[in-house]
Amino acid sequence: MDRGVMLGFPVEMERDGVHATAGEENDTRRNPFLSRTGGAPAWSTPRHLPHARPCPTCGGIMKFLLQIYAPWDEKQETFHRNIYLFTCVRATCLKQTKDPKKTKNIAAVAYRNQLPRNNPYHAQDACQQAKHRYRGIVDETCEWCNAWIGNKTCGGCKTKKYCSKQHQIEHWRHGHKHRCKDGKQRHDPNTSTDAFPHWNEWELVVEPEDEQVDEGTGRGDGPRSTSHPSNDDEEQEDDSPAPKKPNGNESTHLKRLVAAYEGKKLDGRGTDEAITAEDVNSIEISREHRHLADVQARMALAPDQCVRYCRGREEEILWMGLHGKIRADDVPRCARCGGKRRFEFQVMPQMLSYLGVDDDQEDATDWGTLVVYTCENSCDASKVPGDPASSMEHAAYVEEFVWIQPPV
Repeated sequence: MDRGVMLGFPVEMERDGVHATAGEENDTRRNPFLSRTGGAPAWSTPRHLPHARPCPTCGGIMKFLLQIYAPWDEKQETFHRNIYLFTCVRATCLKQTKDPKKTKNIAAVAYRNQLPRNNPYHAQDACQQAKHRYRGIVDETCEWCNAWIGNKTCGGCKTKKYCSKQHQIEHWRHGHKHRCKDGKQRHDPNTSTDAFPHWNEWELVVEPEDEQVDEGTGRGDGPRSTSHPSNDDEEQEDDSPAPKKPNGNESTHLKRLVAAYEGKKLDGRGTDEAITAEDVNSIEISREHRHLADVQARMALAPDQCVRYCRGREEEILWMGLHGKIRADDVPRCARCGGKRRFEFQVMPQMLSYLGVDDDQEDATDWGTLVVYTCENSCDASKVPGDPASSMEHAAYVEEFVWIQPPV
């Protein structure tokens, strides 16, 4: 059912009445059927977790950003459906995404996991979920990040699990070397990762964009108003200079040049009017200003929107600029079933302020927008290709595609 564009807003995530901040950790049995950002992922399937993913540019292990709970009604196997998003933390790496034909240097990755209503891990009735515990084998997560599968064991204590050598070294530096020989140690994600710099954790509540238009109000009204990190009561003035508007003659001239310029760009046609390098620069600036104005007007309806969800509607992607985009035809097909990948959701730059990104830090995390494309078939993740005996016990996390548009 097409519900149009759905907007995601961060609200305080309560745990026993206390707001969850960076550093509070949780195990794989946390409620996975909740959209959230920051903290550690709540894996919906506690088996066959993804292996640590290094950034293709710097080699650092990617950090968990958010998960979106997006079930489909069309198929039984998508009764539960989650998309998990990880990125590198370095702005330099995030800005490497430039050529749609070269997608192997993208410093972000998404994973899709889905389950039918009847599955070994979760109760069918939400009311019984608290009593239902999956008692089979579960994968331990990394002792340091509590995100990726912990498939490497400390050679000293033989108990701590890590996703990578990098995180084992970090945990060693942050105190494990003093406790390594303590034979009583066991994996405790509630206390073991207090030094890992998780992003601030927020629940994501979803509202239709149409409601924002109908109400004619922004983020200040409604129950979300208390969740802004600053919670300033006074209006914040925008000190950024407005783009210079051309006068009447300049505007007419630019419009004529734009028509000629775009005609030549598309098929070699256009007027005989000479277009100088200076004209081209003016045209590009004019087009960028118009695009930026359109984006700002759309976001002004709900200034604190951090996620825009609209499955299969590429035309609804809100690109931050005219450059650094990707065409739908250039998005790689699903590596599992060969089907096309379609737009599902995008993460807006407003998210950065909620995560707790330190802008003063060198090479601090930054992006224009993160655009996530998923298999249009949402192919069955419980079926391992080439293995007819595969079942729900082999439920896999399927890699999906992320495009990063750099900041304008």
